[in-house]
Amino acid sequence: MQKSRFAAWYVKYIIKSPLVFYTFLSAGVVLFIALSLGVRLDIAESTQAEVQGQQVVLDGEYELASDTIYLYRDRNEQVYKLKVATWKKGGSTVCIVEDNSGLLGRMNADVVTGSQTLLERIFMRGRQA
Repeated sequence: MQKSRFAAWYVKYIIKSPLVFYTFLSAGVVLFIALSLGVRLDIAESTQAEVQGQQVVLDGEYELASDTIYLYRDRNEQVYKLKVATWKKGGSTVCIVEDNSGLLGRMNADVVTGSQTLLERIFMRGRQA
């Protein structure tokens, strides 16, 4: 029975010498670490908000890391992405938005409070509660 060329190469370089295997393994680990350090994820906190014209009052004090907040009544139906012009803290966080799309009343809000890399998310900090 005659072996194919690939089988002969596989036995010669992979089975008898683990150098190629360890090279591919090391390259894969380095590639994973490099890519996961390059991907940044936002840390968002959910809260209640009162929308009054172009003013959005968030329940609680938040340090906004982005100039965007997300408002919704039901996350499965529609989420409004609003650009924050200015904001200030003082018992609650008050945001002045550029365009509120005619929204009024009590809504849920997602506020971006920071960011982290994918590697930090997976191995170091995990999911923040």
